[in-house]
Amino acid sequence: TLNIPLSILLPVSFAQLLGRGSRDHLPFIYLLFPLPTGVGITFSSEILDSAYKPLDLTIRMIASAIEKYVKFVDHFLESVEKHLMEGYQVNYYTFTNHPQAVPRAGLQPAQSLCMVPIRNCSHWQEISMCRMEAINGHIAETIHWEVDCWILVFCLDIATVFHNPWGAETLREVVVALYPGYFNIPQRRFSYVGRSTSATFIPDGEGDFYYGRAVIGGLVKKVYDFTEMCHITILADETSGIMAARQESHLNRYVLSHKGFQTCGGLSFFFFSRNEELKLLPLEEAFYSDFLALLYGLIVELAQMVLLIQGWFKALQKQLFWSHHWC
Repeated sequence: TLNIPLSILLPVSFAQLLGRGSRDHLPFIYLLFPLPTGVGITFSSEILDSAYKPLDLTIRMIASAIEKYVKFVDHFLESVEKHLMEGYQVNYYTFTNHPQAVPRAGLQPAQSLCMVPIRNCSHWQEISMCRMEAINGHIAETIHWEVDCWILVFCLDIATVFHNPWGAETLREVVVALYPGYFNIPQRRFSYVGRSTSATFIPDGEGDFYYGRAVIGGLVKKVYDFTEMCHITILADETSGIMAARQESHLNRYVLSHKGFQTCGGLSFFFFSRNEELKLLPLEEAFYSDFLALLYGLIVELAQMVLLIQGWFKALQKQLFWSHHWC
């Protein structure tokens, strides 16, 4: 069973306890010792908030309500108002081709909702392209990167409903969501595009996880680069007469080609479904579970180091023996 705590997983190694960062690199809380691969450690939201709330953060949440998806706006806004980035200043942007049909929900005083009109789209493939084009254009037209602050943009699926707090643990340079339906199943069953003529082609054995479109976010420059590249590859496939089978195809190709961005982000989080192998744990239980996993990993690494030293010692003994014998 994989235990996913309601906090932060840090797959990191040596670094400073807290870095100042820049507009292109967020400050990040690191451990002072290396973690074995796959082992997480838990922090409370209070620790994260104390590090991030004093910073000059600008957070934009973008969701597209195109065509029939307008009906999801009510539930979406109700859930984000209750669970999303509590205590942070958040600006919501709804991209829609039917602004008159979008409800005007009441938000917290520190939050605002803005309608951004976009063109009509006839089918879901075109909606996916419109989404990337609109987000990329919105960033280029409205966000001034020269300001001395951290600007984060999160692109959310309007059909998403949040059931648990979602806060500072997702303030990373790049954030994507693992698709729960493909968790812990053989990679050969992933909906990767197998046509080599497509810009989204992923050869057998080259992928890792399958990422869903529900959340794409991070620093504004990273999100801009991602949406620009996805829009370009969508147009390239369209020119070749190819339409990707899944909306996430361009996302998965981009993440696979830019693993450095994903590693810098330091976080991949789950949208929890009925998958019984994904469990939400209280902080204390999650910490205990992570501590045992960490302890086990350190013991394994220590044992491997002992075996390696023994091998070196035996090789040295053998070399000294033959040197003495020939002398």
